[in-house]
Amino acid sequence: MARIFLFLLVFGLLPATEWTVIFYLDGDNGLSQAAASLLESMSRFGRNPNVKIVALIDYLSSPPAVYEILSGEKHLKVSLPERDLADINFFSEFITFCRENYPAPKYILIFYDHGNGWYPEVFPLIQRAILYDASSGNSVGVAGGGLKDFLRRAKEILGKEITIVLFDACLMGEIEVLSEIKDYCQICLASPSLIPIVAWDYEGFLDTLEKNPKIKAEELARVLIDLIKRKGGEGTYSAYDLSLLRKVNLKELTEKLRRKERLFLEAKRRLCLTYPLQEAPPSPQDCHIDLLYFLKILGMETKLRKTLIATNKEEVSGLGVWFPFTYGEFKRWYRDYLTLQFSKESFWGHFLYYYYGIDDIKPTPSKLTKSEVGEENEFVISWQPSFDFAPVNYHLYSFTASETIFFDSANDLNRWEGDFTLSGRAHSRPFSFFSGIGNHRESSLRLKEALSLPEGGILFFWVYYETEEEYFDGERKRDILYVEISRDGKNWERIDSLYGRNLTWRLFSYLLPPAPNLFLGFRYQADSTRNLLGVFIDDITVLSLSQLRRYGLVLKDTFFVLFNQPKGIYHFFLIPEDSCGNRGFLSDFLTQEVEKPARPFSFPSPFFSETGIFLDGEEKGDLVIVDILGRVRRRLSFSQREIYFDGRDGYGRRLPPGIYFLKSKKGRGGKICKVGF
Repeated sequence: MARIFLFLLVFGLLPATEWTVIFYLDGDNGLSQAAASLLESMSRFGRNPNVKIVALIDYLSSPPAVYEILSGEKHLKVSLPERDLADINFFSEFITFCRENYPAPKYILIFYDHGNGWYPEVFPLIQRAILYDASSGNSVGVAGGGLKDFLRRAKEILGKEITIVLFDACLMGEIEVLSEIKDYCQICLASPSLIPIVAWDYEGFLDTLEKNPKIKAEELARVLIDLIKRKGGEGTYSAYDLSLLRKVNLKELTEKLRRKERLFLEAKRRLCLTYPLQEAPPSPQDCHIDLLYFLKILGMETKLRKTLIATNKEEVSGLGVWFPFTYGEFKRWYRDYLTLQFSKESFWGHFLYYYYGIDDIKPTPSKLTKSEVGEENEFVISWQPSFDFAPVNYHLYSFTASETIFFDSANDLNRWEGDFTLSGRAHSRPFSFFSGIGNHRESSLRLKEALSLPEGGILFFWVYYETEEEYFDGERKRDILYVEISRDGKNWERIDSLYGRNLTWRLFSYLLPPAPNLFLGFRYQADSTRNLLGVFIDDITVLSLSQLRRYGLVLKDTFFVLFNQPKGIYHFFLIPEDSCGNRGFLSDFLTQEVEKPARPFSFPSPFFSETGIFLDGEEKGDLVIVDILGRVRRRLSFSQREIYFDGRDGYGRRLPPGIYFLKSKKGRGGKICKVGF
């Protein structure tokens, strides 16, 4: 394609114009015929040299091509092999082609395809993404930064902001979408609603532009909305000033909302205008509302209203925002939502968390890092803050060795009892354990033989599930998988409960307590209403840990300093826990090796009457206890690494409170601290 660019540059140099209109028509899906008809409808234009029109179109049954609309006809400029319109590199090639052959001070970029608003590239939503290429199976979503990357790349190539971007696609007129692209475009035209295949009036738009190429961008945007008003038909259409959106303090807006009573917000939410994701009448149960209308009925004035240039329906404001009717729908998508620029700037997700007043969301796992080991065997274990809507504390652990004492690939039920069955939906083929489904179903899967975990252990398993999770008018309906343990096989203790949607295989991990005999179990409980996929469990592993240690009770910081750590290899892991008691899964293990022995030390220290003294690397010999004046107060003989000290001197008298120093025969010293009652 680059050689074709060169040919056009040498033999077809074009003068600069006022406007270049770029169509990116993705018909490599169910819109193939509609895209072709749209291209034909533009063919009578291209008669004003101040307005250049170039279109890239892709079809379901044939490869893409580039056309120029010139002198009332469409002229084929480039015929391409099959390419992926969802590929940012191909998009970049096309924008470069437009810059080199159709330079202009102002650019209009029009995307034609299906749309699914801010949602990520997740099946079945993928086929409604803003760019879905059926031939490759790829798409461009909004959450995750796909669309942002496209517009950022276009700005970089053109060397300026895109004057107007138009989304001829459903559900793209959402503040989440606008916030993703606001730094790369000046004005956006889009619809927060579903729209028909033939929506925008391109003939009226191009006719206006060719008759008046000096028209200002904002006025042109108003013309486009006015054309929609005259045309009538389905859908809400709006024009937004993105340069003004950049100046709005979105966090301040959500902070004001959080100061309002939940019941008041709930009542207004029920009255709000909504935008359905499917072809159905608007309903309070829809997940998207009209944000400006919502603020209006709350009696809130906001600078956000100034970003709306025009809308075709006066009774609505034409700016969508995600506001699920139920907590269950919020919980299903919130992790993807948090990746959005709007969420990061406004903390809208935190407002929704406040609104629902429910918290059963686990803090996200953290990633551990370490410093180098210092001269005094000191080092720092640090971690990234775990995300949660509530405050998070941390539990830091280490162990020195582990052994896999149990593994089950879930290909048979020989080691278990209960009424789970085998399923072909597996993390590792051929089978997994399946809970089964049904009204009032209660099924269980329990290990026949106990496991021995003298110093504690870790449970891992892979899980895939979709169970009922409904929240309506204060009532909760949930089908739940309970993860349980028992020390006697009769009395079971719950360590977690799983419900909702997890439609990818994920590895879950749990710390198990020390126990000479420990049984594992899974119990599924369903109510009498909806039955979804159920729960699938695969590849269950249990590690037995050696010298498991916990550091501190509750850690509020994101680092922990270890000093005078004994020689050895340590494996650290972290468990986050929020203020509502929700525990996250274990972090990945982080290994740290300490190569030289530690100084002698005591534990506990300070102590009242007695303590243990630890001598790292010492096998046998004498230990001298000296006071701060250098006087020897006690000599202790030892034949093992840890000895008992009763706080008395060599004559059997109690030592007074104070600091005492330890010295072994190998010369490494330490100190202990004794306090009085």
